[in-house]
Amino acid sequence: MVSALVRAAVRRPAAAAASSARRSMSGDAAHAAEEMAKWKKMTAGMGVLSLAVTTLVLATEEHHHRDEDAPIPSYMKIRNKPHPWNCADCTLLDSACFAKCKAEREG
Repeated sequence: MVSALVRAAVRRPAAAAASSARRSMSGDAAHAAEEMAKWKKMTAGMGVLSLAVTTLVLATEEHHHRDEDAPIPSYMKIRNKPHPWNCADCTLLDSACFAKCKAEREG
């Protein structure tokens, strides 16, 4: 008898908590699905619009390239100390500078 009373006392708050856990907001699942579909379409549309604007800007933008034969401005070749390889004035991936340096050493 006592165990039945204890079980009933434990079950009542659990049942009350389960019934009060229901969301008490306006609208229903159908309305929520419509809103979700609307926002998915809006997000996809804005993504396409952003991609189109970015493509348009990149396509119409002028690209300025430095003339390879022109001398390099002084601010682009600042050396605080020499590089640790044979041609100390050449940057690591500048193959033309390495070829010129090698030709000067041999010639």
